[in-house]
Amino acid sequence: MLKHVRATTFERYQFIKEGSSIIAVESAREALECLKQQRFDVIISDFVSASTENLKLAKLADKHFPDTVIIGVVASGGVDSCTRLQACGIDDVIRKPFPFVSLLYTISQQMENRRSGYARQAIAAT
Repeated sequence: MLKHVRATTFERYQFIKEGSSIIAVESAREALECLKQQRFDVIISDFVSASTENLKLAKLADKHFPDTVIIGVVASGGVDSCTRLQACGIDDVIRKPFPFVSLLYTISQQMENRRSGYARQAIAAT
């Protein structure tokens, strides 16, 4: 699992308790380098802004790793920004602040979608 957001000690413990390993990176650029070296089940990326690097990360992961669940974390933004992120390959968007259990639920739900044969659908950005 690639967690492209900073995790508190408690959050890291909870992921490990759930049977996951975490690789935390400081930037989308570092995340892209990690993707060149190995495959991940889940990518969680904090979209502080719709930076070119973050969007490139989402598009690359979507293209080369279609089975990887991609979760975008945003501080604000309406339906348009969520739709734009989903058009780049993000499976789900979570708005800050959120309870940790919501993140676990979202990951679990998206992983189940993958197991049941759900294919990521492109959403046209307006």
